Amino acid sequence: MITITPKDALRSTNMTPGWQFCLVENMYTKPAAGDGSTNYYYELTVADGQFKGVPLNPLVVNEKAVSMHKNFFVAAGAPESLWEAAKKGEAQTFDERNPIGKIIKVMVKPEPFDNRLLNKSVDYLALNDDEKGKFASAAA
Repeated sequence: MITITPKDALRSTNMTPGWQFCLVENMYTKPAAGDGSTNYYYELTVADGQFKGVPLNPLVVNEKAVSMHKNFFVAAGAPESLWEAAKKGEAQTFDERNPIGKIIKVMVKPEPFDNRLLNKSVDYLALNDDEKGKFASAAA
């Protein structure tokens, strides 16, 4: 038997490009196929609006290319000061699980893959104060 979950069904939704409010639901790791470095997979789901509940293609962050995803980590609450200190030569660490449970703004861009579209995240912004209030009151 094959089970099709609601999340499976929603994953096939073709989204229009644009900014979406997304919840970072989960993170898991796997070794990269080539060199065994660590890949961090972040699962994001649309939290509001027309596409609420639609999961995006997982965001993959390789430990050797963390800087490519600076906007994601800053949007999810990593202080900008970490990046500034690292630029000055001071290695920094932060909890890779910190983004889980956060709602951030995500630029979604459907991209073709193998005769279908994947809803990919391509940029990230933190919520402004009004948006924080909206989601805080919704969670209450």
